[in-house]
Amino acid sequence: MAARAESNGTLAALTTGVVLPPLVWLVAFAVRYVLVEAACDLGWRWAHVATTVTALVAVGVVAALVWRSWLAVGRGWPSAGGGVVPRTNFLAVLGLLTSGLFLLAVVAQELPALVMNPCH
Repeated sequence: MAARAESNGTLAALTTGVVLPPLVWLVAFAVRYVLVEAACDLGWRWAHVATTVTALVAVGVVAALVWRSWLAVGRGWPSAGGGVVPRTNFLAVLGLLTSGLFLLAVVAQELPALVMNPCH
């Protein structure tokens, strides 16, 4: 199992799972902020929803990638021991939790725009 956990592809996927969801949320937040004036002037209310859907898909893909990597290394929980396997399990669980948190953050960012008109 340690040989599978040391795979460069798995480590890159797990690191991506920790780093990419916050970046996706940040980019979606910035795009929505920039789009407000243009979307309101042109009546493009769908632009906010499209940004949210794109961010949800991106974070969902990252979560699926982390899930596959976690399954590949044995679905273990992080332990106090040192070495490749505990580190890999820690990154996998952290990536899954990070993906879930930022999926919720993207949805929470869209809720006010669905309830209220972002142009007022």
